[in-house]
Amino acid sequence: MEDIRILSYNVFLRPPPVHDKFSDYKEERVKLLGEKVIPNYDIICFEEAFGTLNKRRDELISYGKKNGLTYSYSDQSHSICELKVDGGLLLLSKYPIVEKDSIEYPRGCHSDWYFFIYIKKI
Repeated sequence: MEDIRILSYNVFLRPPPVHDKFSDYKEERVKLLGEKVIPNYDIICFEEAFGTLNKRRDELISYGKKNGLTYSYSDQSHSICELKVDGGLLLLSKYPIVEKDSIEYPRGCHSDWYFFIYIKKI
């Protein structure tokens, strides 16, 4: 039986212009994730990997593809006050995603109302 290495990780990559009083070092953290974390897993579920107003989610997907996690799925953007905002969830997988589903909660606070994903291995 093959071992499958799975990681669930809240990466705290909030969309611009949200940040602490100082830099959140988002670009630096994306690079570290791509070089040090992604290569070590077969399936990764990232939380707070927002794709709104930036390319960080695309960069994580690119790092995944370079490291054999060629399949990905992320939540869709929803309009909040005329701004398209996603829920920040990203799944990278070495295995095909043959079925996916989501649950959107009726209302939460901003992007917190969204999402549950599952994958099914062939």
